[in-house]
Amino acid sequence: MIPFTGITTRVPGVTVAHVTEWVSRGWVEAEGAAPDLLFAEQDIPRLRLLWDLRVDLAIEVDAMPVVLSLLDQVAALRGALAAAVPALADAPDAVKLRVVTALYR
Repeated sequence: MIPFTGITTRVPGVTVAHVTEWVSRGWVEAEGAAPDLLFAEQDIPRLRLLWDLRVDLAIEVDAMPVVLSLLDQVAALRGALAAAVPALADAPDAVKLRVVTALYR
């Protein structure tokens, strides 16, 4: 787990105020209570994404839940497809062809 104070060194540009706001809005999850919040390693990319969306792309606060929801859905779909690919490796060619055809309709 990464302590709250370590986040600002791991994600350039992000301040304590940013992280505090993002946690309070539910955009990133943390364990514990402020100021002793702890973050998992997988929260680092999420914090970088939040920085990019809010600062670099200037996505408005009101739009962020929709944007984050859509990005989370894309990530879930990628994970599901990544899990399905190894299962298809041993499938007969006819099954592989049906799957590929269904994906590209």
